[in-house]
Amino acid sequence: MADRLELANVISALRTELASAWADGAESAMAFEAGPITIELTTEVQVVDVSGKVSAKFWVLSAEASANHGRTNTQTLTFSITPRLRSAPSESMLIGGSPEPGVTRRAQAGPESSD
Repeated sequence: MADRLELANVISALRTELASAWADGAESAMAFEAGPITIELTTEVQVVDVSGKVSAKFWVLSAEASANHGRTNTQTLTFSITPRLRSAPSESMLIGGSPEPGVTRRAQAGPESSD
């Protein structure tokens, strides 16, 4: 259905967009610290019962689909995520730029350096 997307695909697309912004800004003199990102989506929960096994599927609705669905069928899902690198999960991540003059390119495109 074109008017709804799987929640996992929406989060995957967000991850791809953040990685693209991170790579695009690697040579920039200015950087942004990646902080918490708050996401609010209109969702529809589809409950499926197959042979006594109940599961749920979360669908993210487009604005047009949200208008067409009754309020009883939709929920607003709000959550926060903070981007981190697997190689340095406890460090702040910069999107582009260098935290200090003379920092290597790897540090420019990654977490803040303590050098």
